[in-house]
Amino acid sequence: MSGETANIAEVAEKISNEIFGFFRWKNSGRYNENFPCNNPEIHFGKKVKSDFGFKKSHPCDCVFSYYDPYKHRVVYLLTDLKSYAAGSIQQARIKSAIVSLAKSAECAECSSEWQKNYIPSDDPSKVHGLLFVYNHDGAFDKNFDGVLRKIKTETIPVAKGQNIYIISPMRIKYLMTVCSDIRRLFFEEEISKKYSFFYPELTLHKTSGD
Repeated sequence: MSGETANIAEVAEKISNEIFGFFRWKNSGRYNENFPCNNPEIHFGKKVKSDFGFKKSHPCDCVFSYYDPYKHRVVYLLTDLKSYAAGSIQQARIKSAIVSLAKSAECAECSSEWQKNYIPSDDPSKVHGLLFVYNHDGAFDKNFDGVLRKIKTETIPVAKGQNIYIISPMRIKYLMTVCSDIRRLFFEEEISKKYSFFYPELTLHKTSGD
């Protein structure tokens, strides 16, 4: 990876931390690590010859987590941070990223190595995937939902009980304005930096915890 490419990738790390930090998500602090695949024949389409010492693996850019007050468990998001120029945000590339993330999340759910590194306790938890698509040149002006609609969801190998969440360039811009507004409220002393969020009771789900 060239210095310029590395700097572009680091922008997505910085932006994601800034956004999710304001929403009280936690970051594992581990970046750009791979972990062994538990289903290489399914995920990679061929048998791995372990006698040569080669092991198929999945990438993990970072892991965010938050406590779900409705499900009463911690949600861990195996995150793929993408930093694309506008011309690179295309159907084939986004689909490839989603497929790779779905396989990674499936393996993370049952990988003792991954859980040892990212899940610090035996408390109830759930692993999902998060694709963070940042447009680093600010030139993407198309409908990202239109890109997603062209992808046949039945071809995405999402494991039962798991979800893949996608944050688009436009949603990232919106969340950045929310963070900017919160920061302004700090400065104007309209809210305390010890702010928290209110979760209303739902018909089918009751909250637990603060």
